[in-house]
Amino acid sequence: MSVDKKVYLTFDMEWANDNVLKYFYNLLKEAGVPATIFVTHETKWLEIFRGDSQIELGIHPNFNKLLLGESEGNNYKKIFDDLMRIVPEAVSYRSHSLTTSSGLIAYAAQKGLRFDLNNYVQITGGGYTGRSACQEMETESISCI
Repeated sequence: MSVDKKVYLTFDMEWANDNVLKYFYNLLKEAGVPATIFVTHETKWLEIFRGDSQIELGIHPNFNKLLLGESEGNNYKKIFDDLMRIVPEAVSYRSHSLTTSSGLIAYAAQKGLRFDLNNYVQITGGGYTGRSACQEMETESISCI
């Protein structure tokens, strides 16, 4: 099956409160579709999402304050590290404003992240495997459809 016949549903958590996350989760369950959720913060819903085989968690770092010079002691490594403590199983990330750079990609790879979804690019894994990016992203809970 070719990549152009596949659809991935991804959602950015965006600091949504628990009532919104509950509503969102119920919509996903009703639809019965797999999804990747890019996490911005700790919430009790992370354990519920982790227990659902249709959901994969990624991280959603926000580097915007760094770019605006309003870093308040943060740097890109701390932002990645803080989110990886919340979602240590993450294999993908998508930055706010789709911010990317070679330094961000290199550090993401050091942290074990395999997919930069700012541009839908695999960032680790060796040479060409003959598999599409979609197939490379497949897990037990997320499949190419």
